[in-house]
Amino acid sequence: MSLMPEQMDFERLNSALDKSVNFFVGTPDGGKIETRFVQRYSDRFIVYISSMTGCDKACRFCHLTQNGETMATLLSREQMIAQAEQVLNESNFGGAKLVHFNFMARGEPLSNPAVDATLFKQLNALAQERGLDCRIKISTILPLDTITDDGRNLWDEDTPPVDLYYSLYSIGASWRRRWIPKAKAPTEALAWLRRYQQASHNRVILHWALIEGENDDPEGAKAAFDMAKAAGVSFDFNLVRYNPANDKSREASEMDIERFMVVATNALSDGQRARMVNRVGFDVAASCGMFLVGNNSVE
Repeated sequence: MSLMPEQMDFERLNSALDKSVNFFVGTPDGGKIETRFVQRYSDRFIVYISSMTGCDKACRFCHLTQNGETMATLLSREQMIAQAEQVLNESNFGGAKLVHFNFMARGEPLSNPAVDATLFKQLNALAQERGLDCRIKISTILPLDTITDDGRNLWDEDTPPVDLYYSLYSIGASWRRRWIPKAKAPTEALAWLRRYQQASHNRVILHWALIEGENDDPEGAKAAFDMAKAAGVSFDFNLVRYNPANDKSREASEMDIERFMVVATNALSDGQRARMVNRVGFDVAASCGMFLVGNNSVE
């Protein structure tokens, strides 16, 4: 049994650390639907949207995996629209002119057939009703069960820009079997991204976090970039801060992070960008899953 949008009675959690606001509702499978408002700049803000009630992709770095929230009920198009409406109706975004709808909350969006061009057009309509432009941003491991091999299912001429953030982490086969067991092999994933880019001319961003002693060798960045270039993918690079789920792993040292960024920046071609991305909020549990942790107040 799934919650209908009219049954989604969201609770609200205000961050005690910044302007971020979480909205969540429990689901019959024991998971949650979570959405989040984040504003770092006066001219734009972010709405984080869940595509599942948990996640079953078994990524070792994910809080959902580590906490056993592996239920993976696919959310309907209406349930995802309801999340966006909740944030837009309940948040004060001032004079902002641009909203990013980020599919970077619960779930692997490219395992959900309802994450498609039709959904993105509906989100764009919500934004336009409020005088806002929008971009769609999807974070994905490009799972083995990716919903389509045809990028036109995600984008057409009437769709707002749809940026793909590929969580690569490492091209090492043994590492990926241990840490990202349900992801496509990098060569297959990069070929998919190349087809998507040919169809849409949208941005592709390689992004991942550094885990101490696991994927923090700067030569790993160079090898990954060389593979992406050979596949014909035009890309930028974002380094995301790692939020470990427990004491079994930790983020690379600041020195190693700086060293990695220097090598990554130098390995890029002209016109490509490398940047460090701050955490969504210091009270956020993970960039790829769960937002509910301490330092929040419930309304």
